Amino acid sequence: MALDKLLGYRSQQGWQAGAVLVSSRASYEMVQKTAACGIEILFAVSAATSLAVDVAERCNLTLVGFSKPGAPPSIRIRSACGAPAAHKPSLFSRRCELLFPPA
Repeated sequence: MALDKLLGYRSQQGWQAGAVLVSSRASYEMVQKTAACGIEILFAVSAATSLAVDVAERCNLTLVGFSKPGAPPSIRIRSACGAPAAHKPSLFSRRCELLFPPA
């Protein structure tokens, strides 16, 4: 619910860039919503579900798990091309049109 409010507010303000941090696991629904809004990176303080990783790869969204303050530098970064986020091209022009989880 909070993610929906954030994405709605972002849309109303016309923000063109940014990332999202969620204080939970990253689910496939969160990935779909984030990608559909043109956001490049989704950070989660815990692990991402395996389906979320699959959807992120299909949507070309960078998914970062275990991003807790003060945590050791063992943050996992996943992207569609397998490259670190710093080496990815801008994704703002792309949209994820995946409406349902893969079967």
